[in-house]
Amino acid sequence: MMNQIPKFSLIAGITENFGLGRDNHLPWKSFPKDMAWFRRVTTGSTVIMGRKTWQSLGSKPLPKRDNRIITSQPDKYQNEYNQYLATLDPVKVSKLPSVSFYNGFSQSLIEKSITTENIFIIGGAGLYQEAMMHSNCQTLLITHAKIRLKEVDVKFPNISQSIFKLNKVIESGTDTMTFEDGSSKEVKYEIIEYQKLTNL
Repeated sequence: MMNQIPKFSLIAGITENFGLGRDNHLPWKSFPKDMAWFRRVTTGSTVIMGRKTWQSLGSKPLPKRDNRIITSQPDKYQNEYNQYLATLDPVKVSKLPSVSFYNGFSQSLIEKSITTENIFIIGGAGLYQEAMMHSNCQTLLITHAKIRLKEVDVKFPNISQSIFKLNKVIESGTDTMTFEDGSSKEVKYEIIEYQKLTNL
């Protein structure tokens, strides 16, 4: 019997011009309220990411989450991670979260049983695009930072109103965003839940 593909959501923080990343990192150095939201929502869940997102995290897993990474070379990156684990104390290794590598998005959903209640796609842009079009995508959880950054080189896919509807504003406010050059700016933001329409 084939494994049933579970439902999942996308979570991301983006600028007004849909900026998602710069030089394989977030467009900002610090966005505390968005990070607190991300941590609160994804802790205890399964997170699925692309290889570049994994590397942007220092090739280290997010704690208290089942980390699944998609790459065209899963064996290579599994071996690299295993070599890293071999340098650690076995007691520390036993406390690390799960990490596994897959050569495709569908495989990451079904090849190894997912035991968490929630699954989140956390980047990058190509994986977001694929996941948004998947029939099992349920919601988008998007932090909209009210700032335009020209320097972004990766953008979040367009959120089509014919596919997703704005369901609710979860949170709104102002936060201090800091950047790699040491500057900072007070930025308004909204965390919005978009629900995928079922009558497509």
